[in-house]
Amino acid sequence: MPEDDRRADGHKSGLRTDQEVKMSESLPLQELIDFAELQDIQDGFSRTICASSVIFSLEGDALTRFSNPTRFCSLIQSTKEGMRRCFKSFMDMSQEALESDEPRLMHCFAHGAHFAAPITIDGERKATMFVGQFATEEFSPEKLKEIEEIAAKINVDPEQLVRAAKKMLVVSEDAILSYSTALSQIVEVIARLGAQAIELRRAKDVLQESHNNLETRVQERTAELAEANVVLKREIAERKLAEERIEHLNSVLKAIRNVNQLIMLEKDRGALLQKTCDILTEARGYDAAWFGLLGNGENFARFVGSGIGEAVTRFCEAVMREGHFPCIRDALSMKEMLVVVDRSIECSDCPFKGAYTGKATAIIHVKHAGRLYGLLMIALAADVDADTEERLLLREVASDIGFALHGIELEEAQRKADDALRESEEKYRALFETAKDAIFLADETGKFVDVNRAACESLGYEKEELLKMSNTEIDADPAGYEAFVKVWDGLAKEAKFEVKQRRKDGTLLPVEINGKIFESGGKQIYLAIARDVTERKRADKALRESEAKYRELVENANSIIVRMDTDGNVIFLNEFARRFFGYTDDELVGRNVVGTIVPETDTAGRNLAAMIRDIRDTRAKV
Repeated sequence: MPEDDRRADGHKSGLRTDQEVKMSESLPLQELIDFAELQDIQDGFSRTICASSVIFSLEGDALTRFSNPTRFCSLIQSTKEGMRRCFKSFMDMSQEALESDEPRLMHCFAHGAHFAAPITIDGERKATMFVGQFATEEFSPEKLKEIEEIAAKINVDPEQLVRAAKKMLVVSEDAILSYSTALSQIVEVIARLGAQAIELRRAKDVLQESHNNLETRVQERTAELAEANVVLKREIAERKLAEERIEHLNSVLKAIRNVNQLIMLEKDRGALLQKTCDILTEARGYDAAWFGLLGNGENFARFVGSGIGEAVTRFCEAVMREGHFPCIRDALSMKEMLVVVDRSIECSDCPFKGAYTGKATAIIHVKHAGRLYGLLMIALAADVDADTEERLLLREVASDIGFALHGIELEEAQRKADDALRESEEKYRALFETAKDAIFLADETGKFVDVNRAACESLGYEKEELLKMSNTEIDADPAGYEAFVKVWDGLAKEAKFEVKQRRKDGTLLPVEINGKIFESGGKQIYLAIARDVTERKRADKALRESEAKYRELVENANSIIVRMDTDGNVIFLNEFARRFFGYTDDELVGRNVVGTIVPETDTAGRNLAAMIRDIRDTRAKV
C-alpha cells in the first residue's frame, strides 16, 4: 500500500502520524486544549456523580476551577484554621499523586475521599486530575465522632459538619475510576484535535512563508544577475592589478634574496653598497637606488647609486660636493625609520627632479643595534605606490644591510684584535725566551705547561723534558711547593722565597722565586720567575766576612773611634773609646756628643752644636 494511502487509512481508523505524535509530546496541555470547553465537560461530570473535581499541571498549577464543591468541604474551609489544614492536606496528596503514574485513592485529614489519576497522552504525562469530596462508604459512628472532634479543632459547628458528613455522597472506587478514565479519554481526544489544528495552522504558515521567500529570492536573483556583469568586470580589473602587484612584490622579494646572498659573500663595504643598489634597480618598479654611508657625525663618507644612467652619478657627486639636500637633511633628523617624499611637492629645487618618471622617493634609515649607518634611497616608478607591503619589504632590506655593515665592523675589529694579539704574543714570546731569569708556567697540579730557554739552560734539561715534569721534581726542599699551594689556594696574592733547585746532573742551584697566579684561556696558570742567586750569595758571604774583619779591627784599635749621625748623636764607639771616656754603650749611644764627650764650646768660644748643624746642612746642599 502506498505511503499516502496508509496515512489516509490511519486517519480514518483513528491512528496518528509521527508529526502529530511529536506535536502532542512537545506541547504542554495548556496549548493543546480549550480549557473553557474542558471546564464545561468537567462541571457536567461532577454534577452527574455529585463529586468535586479539578485538573492540575505538572508544575502544580490549577488548570481548571473546582467543580461542584460539597457542603462538607465548604464548612471546613469557612474558618482560617480549617482552610490551613485543608490546604496542607491537599498539598500532601498532590505531591503523592505527582510521584505516582497510577490512579490512587487518598483521604484528607477530615476523612474525605479523594481520587487522583494522571492524564497521559501518547505515553507522556501532561496533567493530574483530582476527584474528591466523597465517601467510599457511610461513615461509622467512630468516624463521625472523630469528625466532631476535628470540627472543634478548626472552629466549625460540630453538628453542622457531622450532618454534612452524613449527607456526603457514597461512591465506589470503581465508579470513580470509570469517571476519571472517561474524562481522561475525552481530554486526550480534545488534545489530539488541538494538535491537529495547530499543525494545520503551522503548515499553512510555512507554505505562505515559502511562497513569500520564493518571490523574494526570484527578485533578489534577478538583481544579482543584473549586477553580475558589473561585478565580474570589476573582479577582472582587480585581478589584473593584483597580478601586477604580485609580480612587482615577487621581483622585490627576489632582490631581497639576492641582497641576502650578497651579504653572506661580500665583505668589502664599498662593493657591498654598490652591488646592493644594482640589485635593487633590477627589480621592476624602482627607477634608482642610492646609499649614503655616514662617517663621523652627519657627513657622508661615501655615497653610491645605480639606475637612470648619468643622473645617478651626478647626484652622488653633488651630495658629496655640496652637502645634504633638504630631503636628506630632513630624513637624517626624522624619528621614523622610513619616510616617503613626494617629489612633485618637496623636491621643487632639486636639479634631478626631471630625471624620474615617478613621483615618490622612499628614504629609509639603515640601522643596527641602535646605530645609524646611513640612508637607503629608492626612487619609485610611476605605477608603484608605497603601500604597507612595499614599506615592510624596504625596511627588511635596510635592516639586512645594517646587519651586514655591523658584521663587517665586527670582522674588522676582530682582525685588528687578532693582529694586536698576535703582535702581543710575539712580543711576549720574545721577552719570554730572551729573559735572563728562568721562567716556569705550571697548572693547578704544579705540572709545567711552558718554560723558557733560561730555565732549560740553568737546570740542564731540554724543554721537552721539563714539560713532562712538575715543580716538586726540581725543588730540593718542600718550601717551594708549600709557597705554590698558598698562592693557588688564595691564601697569598704572590710568593717570594728562596729555594734550591736540583739540576739534571744532581747539583743544587740556589734561586730566588717570585710567583703569582694569572688566567689564560679560561684556566689558572702559576707563574714562577727563578733568579740565580749564586753570585749574590757569594757577595753576601764576602761582605759578611769583610764586616767581621772591620768590626774586629775597630774593636781592637788603640785609638778612639766614635761614629755619630748628622745631628751629632752617638751611634757607635769602640772599646778603647768606652774605656777612655768612661761610658758604657747604654750610657752614651743615642746621646749627643756635645755636652757628653766634648764640651759645648771650643777654646775659641764657638758653639760646637751649631757647628755640627752647619756641617750637616752644607753636606745636604751638596
